[in-house]
Amino acid sequence: MNNRERSHTDLQSNSLLRTEPQNEGEPNRSSNQDPKLLIKASYECIKKILDLDTQSTIADINLLETINNSSTLKYRDVESYVNTILEDSETVKQKGKH
Repeated sequence: MNNRERSHTDLQSNSLLRTEPQNEGEPNRSSNQDPKLLIKASYECIKKILDLDTQSTIADINLLETINNSSTLKYRDVESYVNTILEDSETVKQKGKH
């Protein structure tokens, strides 16, 4: 489950934000809650969503950085082989002209 799905599940499970009755005949909890508590719960949910989104974005950036570094190291390793091939091809061209 990714961070966004997890945050959605966390929002659904937050008892302060539920609007459906908990048991048959029981009134809505949200209608009995202090508005300040509901606002605080909403704020906490939004904060959690932003935190999870930020963590997800940072993880994506770190992954891209790792891939980029790995590719750079591979190209550095291949560079010497490419230079050798270029030098050898120049040598072959020079020998072919004589």
